[in-house]
Amino acid sequence: MGNPAIKKGWLRTALYFLALILTMILFGIPAAILIMRLTGGPFRPSVLFEKENIHLLILYQLIILSGVTALTFFFRKYIDGMDLAGLGFRRRGVSKDTLTGLLTGLACIAAGFVILLISGLLVVEGFSPDLNYLAGSLILCLVISWLEEISFRAYMLNNLMDSFHPFIALMISSFLFALFHLFNDGMTFLTFLNLFLAGILLGIVFIYRKTIWFAMSLHFSWNFFQGPVFGFRVSGTEMHGLLEQRPEGPIHFTGGEFGFEGSVICSLLIILSIILICRYYNMEGKRTFDKLN
Repeated sequence: MGNPAIKKGWLRTALYFLALILTMILFGIPAAILIMRLTGGPFRPSVLFEKENIHLLILYQLIILSGVTALTFFFRKYIDGMDLAGLGFRRRGVSKDTLTGLLTGLACIAAGFVILLISGLLVVEGFSPDLNYLAGSLILCLVISWLEEISFRAYMLNNLMDSFHPFIALMISSFLFALFHLFNDGMTFLTFLNLFLAGILLGIVFIYRKTIWFAMSLHFSWNFFQGPVFGFRVSGTEMHGLLEQRPEGPIHFTGGEFGFEGSVICSLLIILSIILICRYYNMEGKRTFDKLN
């Protein structure tokens, strides 16, 4: 471990969060220019989410991802003075954590879908397979999970734990994660709360094991099965699913424009997942929020 350029972990986190927003804006400019050149028309973000433009959306996100990854590695090496492995990229338990994350995401989304379906709050209107779009969506969800997890769990949660008890660090990083999505379409108090809870779910295993594989695979699985498979909106973003479905009923159950993440059913499933994970690690003899060195 080297000598940090900035001693306070909370200050490194605050500076990184601001730099993250700025980096996404700055790298979004050349990404938009490139897309305008490829399409020969003006840049309209809404067009990127049309089914036939999934490749353009992937390109746009990859350019931003390159900037965020470079920013994170720069902060880790030159501001933190630490190695990259400490971000959670250890080989320990890769297969187990990845599989557990994938299954947790699938279980939550599938359970929510079934509950809404049998309660009459969701109507399946058809099945629309498009393997090209599905493959593109898989890549897109991998890109998004990498971008957000190296930022909020690998870097920010990690550094916050240098300044605060892990419980406090988890609360702060989860709040920043929800704040990051503040301007998504359909944002309400309930959707903000669910994003905050999702941040807790994604961060708990990182605190226990100091690896990023569970959070990254859960984040990927959650988004992929939610949108491209089951047809929900993903954090307010319209995606084209294998299943064509229509929510019916009060938005606090269906999620409204934000998608399933705006539902109280989602809230309960996330809370249940948090409880089960904590109980599992407590049974292994690990106290939930011991200070980890």
